[in-house]
Amino acid sequence: MQILQGIIVNAWRKECGHFSLAVFASSDPTADKLLEITDKILITHATPIHEPSKKKRNHATLFEDSEPTDMAHHNLQLLTRDLLYVLELTSAISHGDWGRIEDILGNLAMIFHGAGSNNYCSEILHFLFNLKKIWTPEFACDFIFTFRLF
Repeated sequence: MQILQGIIVNAWRKECGHFSLAVFASSDPTADKLLEITDKILITHATPIHEPSKKKRNHATLFEDSEPTDMAHHNLQLLTRDLLYVLELTSAISHGDWGRIEDILGNLAMIFHGAGSNNYCSEILHFLFNLKKIWTPEFACDFIFTFRLF
């Protein structure tokens, strides 16, 4: 979480438009300005843009941007996105908010699959399938709270 906090503070420093965060804070930004910067941080620093495949890059037209991709920035975007998922999951677990946990399980399955951790992906998908299609709502609730999965 320290890494995520550092990434986010640095993103605020970069996007606030001032020399430092202290100067930005003293400018008394409005709530709308804070939300605008937050949206920009999520899009710029935590939403990775997928590169086109090599096949598509070889057939680029003159109108497409041919600038090289900054792989370090792309990797930092992936890390930030994944750490935000971890933050959401740990926060939901600590608050006992099963709905938020359930909402994020599909995304976690995709992350595990993308990382090559197919066993974790399969276990999450199997659990979700049981939760949604096999078990009755009463049994699912009892199962979760009896075994304290989270």
